[in-house]
Amino acid sequence: MFGDNPPRGLRWANTAVARAITTMVAIVALTMSIVLLGRLQDYTKCIADQQAISDERSRAIAAATDIERAADTALIAGATPGGPTAEELAQASVAARAVTDRVRAQNPPPPLRRC
Repeated sequence: MFGDNPPRGLRWANTAVARAITTMVAIVALTMSIVLLGRLQDYTKCIADQQAISDERSRAIAAATDIERAADTALIAGATPGGPTAEELAQASVAARAVTDRVRAQNPPPPLRRC
């Protein structure tokens, strides 16, 4: 911009030392960017692995939970003429909860990992 005649306060910027310092700062900044990019990639992979493990557990529990919700919905709706009695609906709800509890016990939450 100013060529060989910079303003008085910026004359130091046109020296070899200033260029060397600028180059070193740029190299350090690029190196830090590369290191941080690598760490970001590792962190992203760690989070993705944890989500995959949690997803497997959720899929295993989902079917039992759906059955339990259906039993609870039928219990809340109450007995209908010609259908199961309130006691039968309550027993079905308790049995569905027992199945869900057993499935959850077979699929414990994954241990927390620090990424």
